Amino acid sequence: MMNKLFAEAERAFFDNMDVSEVTKGNYRRILNRFKEWVVTKGLPASRLQRADILAYKSDLLTSSKSESTIDIYLMVVRLFYTFVEESGWGDNIAAGVRYKRRNKEHYKEHLTEEEIEQLLLSVERDTLIGLRDYAIIYLMLCTGFRCVEVSRLQVADLHDEGRQPYLMIQRKGSFRKDAKFGVTDEIIAPIRRYLEQRGVSSPDEPLFATHCTVGEFMMSPWRVGAMIRRRMRAAGVYSKTKTAHSLRHTAAIRAIKAKVPIREVQIMLGHQRVETTEIYLKSIANEMRLDNPAVRAMPALPTEGKQRGKNSPKAGTE
Repeated sequence: MMNKLFAEAERAFFDNMDVSEVTKGNYRRILNRFKEWVVTKGLPASRLQRADILAYKSDLLTSSKSESTIDIYLMVVRLFYTFVEESGWGDNIAAGVRYKRRNKEHYKEHLTEEEIEQLLLSVERDTLIGLRDYAIIYLMLCTGFRCVEVSRLQVADLHDEGRQPYLMIQRKGSFRKDAKFGVTDEIIAPIRRYLEQRGVSSPDEPLFATHCTVGEFMMSPWRVGAMIRRRMRAAGVYSKTKTAHSLRHTAAIRAIKAKVPIREVQIMLGHQRVETTEIYLKSIANEMRLDNPAVRAMPALPTEGKQRGKNSPKAGTE
């Protein structure tokens, strides 16, 4: 990138990025991390070479960051230098530099039926916040919604008139609410109890709001996740592999166990590729290997053989 300053290329990169503001903010933060590394190493940002990108990767590998985080950090650098090359400003010195994860299975485990019951029963429903938290957790366990999708919901998105109630949702990575998501009366009931207790004056209000001294506002995705983690800890079901995102995994696993076709589970989760949804089949396979129904279903072998006669061959002579 000899002909343009790094800062100018960076500005053009983000100006031409067709993603949500949230995603753009995350990418900007990650690229800033790369820039900080360049400054720390005393390297000229406008004259970096492929060896420098590989050195950055090596430093990431020795850090405490997770495999998925390292993948994302390298992805943003690749995207930036792809833009640099396509714009004619320099070579793509990051092409092909990636960290291939050793294990692509989901790291987050799903909750068992006992843990689901334990979690739901632990949430008090005699307070407004308890009603809200119960409604959110129940919704996510039944639909597989992400925290960001729950955060974006407004009162106007709830449609419970007619025979088929539904929610209008804005999927992760989408710029507008254009998906009708069918739900059941059982899913809506906790939401309705919460809204009735809260009182709603406008359909433009957030479906799930903060309740603090400064007022009621939309819950951010981070706040939704923090609430779920706190509730899971209180219920004794939280761990490094069972977190807020595990509610989404739980919905997927429960649907598959209920023999819902994988294509329908894909639609529920909003996956673009069915291969992404099929990863959940591995979680079920792991669970089945532990329970091992195939072994348990086979008839038992005789525990004692027939007594050998005098003319029977002795052991070791056959």
